[in-house]
Order: sequence, then structure tokens, then C-alpha cells
Amino acid sequence: LRAMGGAILPGGREPDGAFYLFPEVSEWMRGSGCETSDELCMRILREAGVATVPGSAFGQGDCLRLSYATSMGELERAFDKIEAWLRENTAG
Repeated sequence: LRAMGGAILPGGREPDGAFYLFPEVSEWMRGSGCETSDELCMRILREAGVATVPGSAFGQGDCLRLSYATSMGELERAFDKIEAWLRENTAG
């Protein structure tokens, strides 16, 4: 996630004991022309094939929720897809 850039983890640190990340992704939203985290998540789902949850569902419209309750291989594939989507769809 850090290598992709544009996502900020709360407090700048890794989560403690949870199975999800909740990064602030306003830079991804601006770069892709998405006005809401809902729109960003739908585009990532439709165009990259990766499910994320909009932060608006948790009262944080500039965030999204990423679960990592799966294998490392699946996580790597998902992040590769998101990274490729970002390269293709964001200015920067």
C-alpha cells in the first residue's frame, strides 16, 4: 500500500490486531476524478476486479476499507490490480 503512494494509514502506522486497513485515499479520488469513496470503490470493483468498502459507510468519505483476511498470494494479486488501475486511471 505504501509503495503505491497516495494512501495514508491512520497515524502513519500499521494496524494493531485488526484484519483490515482504513487508508485515507483523497489523492486517489482526485487523481481518478472520483468525487466520493463510493464512486472510487465501484470503479475499482468494475475495472480492476477488487472489492473494497467505501469509507462513507463508516462516516469517513475520504477513506476506503481493505480487508486482509485472506492469503498473502490473494493480497498481492489484489494490490497488483489496484496499483495497475491507479497507474491507468490517475493523473500522477
